[in-house]
Amino acid sequence: MASGAKKEQKTKAQKLLAAQSASKKARSKKKELTSSKDKKNYKVLINEREKEDIITHLKKISMVTPHLLSERAKITISLARLIINEKIADGSVQLINKIGNLLLCKSLLRKKGK
Repeated sequence: MASGAKKEQKTKAQKLLAAQSASKKARSKKKELTSSKDKKNYKVLINEREKEDIITHLKKISMVTPHLLSERAKITISLARLIINEKIADGSVQLINKIGNLLLCKSLLRKKGK
């Protein structure tokens, strides 16, 4: 058997220092990943003209969800949910399914627009 050079053992302090520096690197790497996301500045309040624009977006969409309406009209999801609930009560949008907070609706405005 060949006898190789023995590896020097690290002390407890050296092991602790190595673990802490590795932890700091992981934390900074995680911070870099989360800070790269862009915050979407969507509208919280709308006026009548903007509401008419949102209704035109509804005419173009066959299946409506709050997220889809929010992305298209650049409004918050809570505002999109309010508009969809208003249109359900109005009768221009038909509620297909509600699972928790998710509203899945069918736009009846699309048929009238064709």
